[in-house]
Amino acid sequence: MSFYQTPAETGQRLSAAVLDFLFFLVVLSPLGFVHGELRRVTEGVYSETFCAMLAGWGLMLVIFIGLQIGGLSWRGQTLGMRIVKIRVVRRNGRSAGFLRAVFLREMVFGLVVLLPVAGQIFLLGHWVSLFVPHWVPWRDWLSATTLEQTWD
Repeated sequence: MSFYQTPAETGQRLSAAVLDFLFFLVVLSPLGFVHGELRRVTEGVYSETFCAMLAGWGLMLVIFIGLQIGGLSWRGQTLGMRIVKIRVVRRNGRSAGFLRAVFLREMVFGLVVLLPVAGQIFLLGHWVSLFVPHWVPWRDWLSATTLEQTWD
């Protein structure tokens, strides 16, 4: 970490994660309705309104994922991170970009956490990083990134 970076605080990290999760729930909330309507469609009840709603929900999901991935790639921020004013940067303060911020930090993390035992150990290390000062989560170590406060 360079001298001009102010590391993100624990509360900021946790708040950003909770906000991103809530945004994700809002986007996924119509899924229960879609599932019920799909069952009706498979039973032969066809609804043009449902098809339009399904297309709209699919578009909303694509836009949401695009905003999250695009924001991480270009600004180093998800929607939740932008609200609490933190961002992912390389350790030298430069932009993290797609490879580090999205692929290494998020996608690899998501895949490793799915492993039966090792994934849970890595996930535990991630949660420990929220409460132990100066603990570097393995996904930050792997991607050579850190979270810093931003003032814009």
